[in-house]
Amino acid sequence: MQKAAFYLRILLLVLVITAVLPLSTAHGASGGSNGLPEIIFKQVYGTGNSEDQYLVGDWDGDGRDNLAVRRGDATLMDLNFDAIPDLNYVYGFGNDEDEYLVGDWDGDGIDNLAVRRGSATLMDFDYDGFHDLDYNYGFGNDEDEYLVGDWDGDGIDNLAVRRGNSVLMDYDFDGFHNLEQVFGRGNDEDEYLVGDWDGDGKDNLAVRRGNLILLDINFDSNPDMRLDFGRAFRASEFLVGDWNGEGLDRIAVRRGNTIVAFRFDS
Repeated sequence: MQKAAFYLRILLLVLVITAVLPLSTAHGASGGSNGLPEIIFKQVYGTGNSEDQYLVGDWDGDGRDNLAVRRGDATLMDLNFDAIPDLNYVYGFGNDEDEYLVGDWDGDGIDNLAVRRGSATLMDFDYDGFHDLDYNYGFGNDEDEYLVGDWDGDGIDNLAVRRGNSVLMDYDFDGFHNLEQVFGRGNDEDEYLVGDWDGDGKDNLAVRRGNLILLDINFDSNPDMRLDFGRAFRASEFLVGDWNGEGLDRIAVRRGNTIVAFRFDS
């Protein structure tokens, strides 16, 4: 009877720990004294409703990515994690035809906005509300998903077009792809993310399936890292950024208007 009671207590303890863990990783997590993944930051920003589109970028060139919330043609950018907009930037029409993208289009260390309409992407370099580059790439139809990354490590972000599990990356704004990478399954269960996962200056792909994220760091289409955010962790959206200026992109999770970024080690 005593042995049964002992095992029952152990079982109850395991169930309680599993229920309260916010996430876990198959490769271990670098974290705090409680053994959980380290929280890099936690911020409440925007309203978190369907009218808010959350964007991530280094808006002031300090080496750290921050949040922005877009509502219509107005983008409210926070520069210092105080949850107060420091810049209200109006660009594009803000209607359903405009897809907003973020990138360092000219290599000055500051991220700017671009608006895509069909196959044309209108890039602004200097927050003046006028596009500096009209760049045509891909077909611009419903089959094309547009991604942004520094694919070759030259300090300038470029576009890629995903069709199924094939991603066509352009390095130099000439409208022709320089690299085709096949990664993931490309079906409705796969969400594609972009980030510099190993700090080599090049952005790579990741595929999210539910709360599992598979990261590639060398364009070989084989997952090099696996992050498992756990069954108990439900997120509205996964965001990617270099939140502390260390040269590595980390995953942040948004629930409503609360965004939390975690540090994982492979």
